[in-house]
Amino acid sequence: MLEKEKKELHYQWFEEFNAIKGDLSKLNAWADKTFAPGITFHSPSYGDMNFEQVKQFYTGLVSAFNPIVTVKHIIIEGDMVVAHFNWSGTHQGMFMDIPATGKKVDVGMVLIVKMSGGKSEEVWSYQDAIGLMRQIGAIPGPFLTK
Repeated sequence: MLEKEKKELHYQWFEEFNAIKGDLSKLNAWADKTFAPGITFHSPSYGDMNFEQVKQFYTGLVSAFNPIVTVKHIIIEGDMVVAHFNWSGTHQGMFMDIPATGKKVDVGMVLIVKMSGGKSEEVWSYQDAIGLMRQIGAIPGPFLTK
């Protein structure tokens, strides 16, 4: 797959993710299309996840926030793809044992993806987890004052 095709595929995946709009059957179809069955998904916040755990994680995320992704950058090098984006939504359901707060969030994120056969085979995920927890009121706000 050419670099241009990989970039287009990732933009398509993000567009399809945004079209889920809380429909978990669409989410499952998206996950099946996006992730290789043998995926390893590395996350400092959630640990290493396999395919079923990744689907469970995204089910929880979509159920809690119904997020929309805004892509900032996609960078390709060989079989590696780096996607820098924000996701935003409203905390409307249980997330990590935190009941819905009704608060709006905007979370920065970077995914580093190793591609194989047109799917994500290995993913390293970095998101502003502390910022997310502050935005929903789970931990105190910024410690620095201006």
